[in-house]
Amino acid sequence: MFDLYLMHIVGNGINYYKSNRTLFDPLFPHVASAMRDRMWNTLQNETVSFDSSFQPRTAGKLPLITIQSSEQFYEQQGLGQHGGVSGEEIEYAHIFTSQEAVINIYTESIETVRLLQTIIQASVLLFKDILVQGGFQNILYIGANPLIPEVALRGESLATYGRQLRYNGLHLLEIPLKIEQLDNIGASDIKLDTINVQGSSNSV
Repeated sequence: MFDLYLMHIVGNGINYYKSNRTLFDPLFPHVASAMRDRMWNTLQNETVSFDSSFQPRTAGKLPLITIQSSEQFYEQQGLGQHGGVSGEEIEYAHIFTSQEAVINIYTESIETVRLLQTIIQASVLLFKDILVQGGFQNILYIGANPLIPEVALRGESLATYGRQLRYNGLHLLEIPLKIEQLDNIGASDIKLDTINVQGSSNSV
């Protein structure tokens, strides 16, 4: 879910900074006014495409932002951890997961990569409370890879530049336990699927 949150955050952030010059200019306080004007015009004239990574279809036109996610090793932890009791006397169990998201930026110019990188970083800061409300804690900016031409997306006489921004979020998955524990899972009237393991059929 980390990648979906970031996809919405980045999209809303671009629209936010694109909507008003007074919101945009403070992102580049030490940039010459002529260059800042050029970057503002680029933001106004370009339509940024968004896509999930590894989709089996042709990507949108540049500039393009894709986001991929993975789950990193956090620590050894059992599944029986109890998160306490709520005000309604419902017991909760929880685990922590460490989710990483990679935001890929592809553009036709180095300047546009730098522009979008700054807007993305600012957007995550601007909307960080949305991540906290979604159960993410200790959100970390891991860093960015070197800004280099992207060979995989380069056509004839077309220079495409790419950069990856990495974020990590410690996520709390918390679920309410059943109020009345079932001693025998077979006592449940919920229809359970059959799981096939290595060719054998086992009901769970």
